[in-house]
Order: sequence, then structure tokens, then C-alpha cells
Amino acid sequence: MDDSGQTRRREDRERIEKAQKLRLKRLGLGNVAYAIFSIITGYLMVDGQVLISSAFFGGLLGLLLVINIIFALLIHSGLNRHLPDPSMTMIQIIVVLAVQLLFFSLSRTVFAEDIYLIAFIIALLFGALQLRWRQMAALTTSAFTGFVLLMLWHDTGQHHLYGQIAARACIYGMLLAWITFFTSFVSGLRSRLRERNMQLRHAMERIEELAIQDELTGAYNRRFIRQSLAQEVERANRAGTPFSICLLDIDHFKQFNDKFGHLIGDAVLRELVIRIKHCVRRLDQLGSLPLYDQVGRFGGEEFLLVLPLTQLEGARLCAERMRGRVSSTPFATDAGELRVTLSAGVAEYIPGQNIEALIMRADQALYRAKESGRNCVMADESTYSKDFEA
Repeated sequence: MDDSGQTRRREDRERIEKAQKLRLKRLGLGNVAYAIFSIITGYLMVDGQVLISSAFFGGLLGLLLVINIIFALLIHSGLNRHLPDPSMTMIQIIVVLAVQLLFFSLSRTVFAEDIYLIAFIIALLFGALQLRWRQMAALTTSAFTGFVLLMLWHDTGQHHLYGQIAARACIYGMLLAWITFFTSFVSGLRSRLRERNMQLRHAMERIEELAIQDELTGAYNRRFIRQSLAQEVERANRAGTPFSICLLDIDHFKQFNDKFGHLIGDAVLRELVIRIKHCVRRLDQLGSLPLYDQVGRFGGEEFLLVLPLTQLEGARLCAERMRGRVSSTPFATDAGELRVTLSAGVAEYIPGQNIEALIMRADQALYRAKESGRNCVMADESTYSKDFEA
């Protein structure tokens, strides 16, 4: 069990869910804008400012409804997350641009034309929250070209002065250019915010690691390993599954510090943890143990290993393999190759006992290993005799 990994996965799921809900809200706001401008278009149709039949208008609204339902279904199903743009902002604005250009071409008054330009600008404001400024520049350039060409077509046909066309084109251009620059500003803010969020996330992950890990060795710290023991006790009492612990101690560790210095002693501790974890993982690959590298630094040179779903004899064999792996190959250090041995005591959890009693039994077994000449493994006698001598 890797609590930090599970926490990160849960946070990732929550972040994805929040992003999807936000996309649905934006889609809903877009539909509200569609509804408002549909009402306005209805008024303009009745007033004769937009030449369009009711049947065509109704069919167009139906098509827009179908398109937005497709967008909603993509978000609900999560399929949008496989798209280059999960928010689908670009395609939605392109749809809006096509609709507004259509109504602009059907308008017969300057007031109606300006209404549809305003409708497109409102859509662009949604895009400013998601699109990069280059994308927005492409949209605004296309929109400006389309609106000006339609305006020339309308105004030339009605014999309006070209000065008025130029003035309106300048106004349209300034509004669309402002949207592009605004998007550039917002895009920069988003990038900086994203970078700060990543830095904050890395800092939080580092804080979480420091809260549960021993900084020197990379093993879990005493507080976390006791929490893990409490979880194993709760599971054992609830499900009736066994588990054992192994208390390890480096033999004559003080001599390494006194003879070679604390830096060499620290290197020995780090290498010991690496070998213990590697040994436990190899046992898991052989089917002997579940993958569970919860090695905790319990004291200066003492380490505690939690072995779930493991009875006493299995824990003893695991500890014996670790002892052999440590003693069989010298530790490479800056002071040269050093022979390191360890002693271990193992104990199996007895239902109803508390954590302190379990650790004390493992510690007593470790003490007997030290008394027996070190570089050996001893099992808790009470549990061993009950399980294997009866």
C-alpha cells in the first residue's frame, strides 16, 4: 500500500472532475447566451431588420441544440479528454462565428449588424479563458475579414459612403484587436498561475514526503510506521488475517561512526535500506510475500519492517534472507568496502494485543539475537512455540 500514491491519484481524479464540471458550466453559460440572442433575433425578424423565414430560423436553432447536446455528451462521457483541446473552446467559437456571420449577412440595418458583432465578441470573452493569443488572433482576423467583407457587400448595395464603411471597419478592428491583446494578457496570467500551481504541488509533495519519510535513508519515519501498524492491527482484528513485524539492528554500528566518521555511517544506513527493500520486492516476485516495502527507521540504526499477511515462520525466513543479503556482499563506501551484519527479531501479531506489546516481543527477540552472537535472526518464542511446536 502506498498512501502517497493513492492520495495523488485521488487528487488527480478530483481535479479532473472539477475541470469537467467547469466545462459543463461554461457550456451552459454559452447556451444562455444563445437563448438571449435568439430572443433578440426574433425581435429583429418581426421588426424587419433581419430577413429570415421562421422555418429556417427554427431549423437553425434545432441544429445548434443538437451541436450543444453533442458537446455535453462528450464532456459527460469523458471522451473530450482525449481531444487535443478537452474544453472544445476553439470549435465552439468557430460555430458561433459561423452563426453570427450568417445572421450578419441576413441583417438589413446597421443596428442588427452590430448586435451580431457584439454576440461574437461575447463568445470571444469565453475563449479568452482558454485559448492562447495566437489562436485568438486567428479567430479575430478571420472574423474581422468576414464582417468587413459582408459590410462592404451590404453597404455598397445600398450606396452608403465608403467613409462610413471605413469608420465601422476601424471600430470593429479595434474591438477585435483589444480582445486579442486581452487574451494575450490572460494567457500570460494562466501560464504563470499554472507554473505557480506546479511549484506549489511539488512543494506539497515534498512536505508530505518529509512528514512520513526519514530524510537520511528514505525509509518511513517512526510516526508513519506506527500508523501503518495501527492499520494492520485494525485489519487483522476485522478480517482475521495475520501479520508480523521484523525489528532489525546493525551489529556494532557505533564502531563505523567512531572509526570512519558519521558520513560513512550514514552511507551504511542508506545502503542497508536499499538492500532491505530490494530483498522484499524479490520475495514478492517469487510469490513469497505481498509487495510491501514499508521499512521504517525506528531508531538510530534500528529499522522496523511490516509484513502483512505473513505468519511468524514466513517473517523469520524473510528476515533470514535479508540478513544473508546484507552480510554476503560488502558495502561500497568512500572508506572502502565494509563488512556489515545485522541482527533481527520477528514477532507475529496476537489478536487483542496492542502495538507496544507486539514491538516489545520483537525487541526481546532482537535482544536474544544480540546475545546469541549477533548476525542472526530470532523469532518471538511464545508465538513460535504455539504455532510450530504444538
